[in-house]
Amino acid sequence: MESGESLNSLAFVQEMFRKYYVEDFNIGVYVPLIDKREFGFASFDNQMVRHKNFRSTGELKVFMQIFVPSDVYYSCAYYENPMAEMERKGWLGADLIFDIDADHIPTLCERIHDRWTCGGCGFSGKGITPEKCPLCGSENLDAETWPCEDCLG
Repeated sequence: MESGESLNSLAFVQEMFRKYYVEDFNIGVYVPLIDKREFGFASFDNQMVRHKNFRSTGELKVFMQIFVPSDVYYSCAYYENPMAEMERKGWLGADLIFDIDADHIPTLCERIHDRWTCGGCGFSGKGITPEKCPLCGSENLDAETWPCEDCLG
């Protein structure tokens, strides 16, 4: 990190991601049949790179060390040619995936730790986010929800 560079800076965050991709990242543990999948990446400046394919985990790792994505996505489907247009990919099969958003599960302790703030007047509260601010009636509400250990236990 250069002198004067803030720990909160985007450059610092990108460097930490790059360091992780160089030193600790092992996608092969997580993604079977890597050569049959389509990958997508989001950059730190909100650009998307899609329809990428890699022959090996090593090839993917090198790409990630150079591109340094903020987000990585891969298809649950397997294709003969993952980089082709959709109708020419040659679907082979797919993994069965369940996406459960734990922050949408109603819990007893959400009244304690979930918070919301009105973007109109700044009024805030805890628990389930109302549809409108009870003080000014604004629908511009920012919710902060997170499942704690008790919620998930």
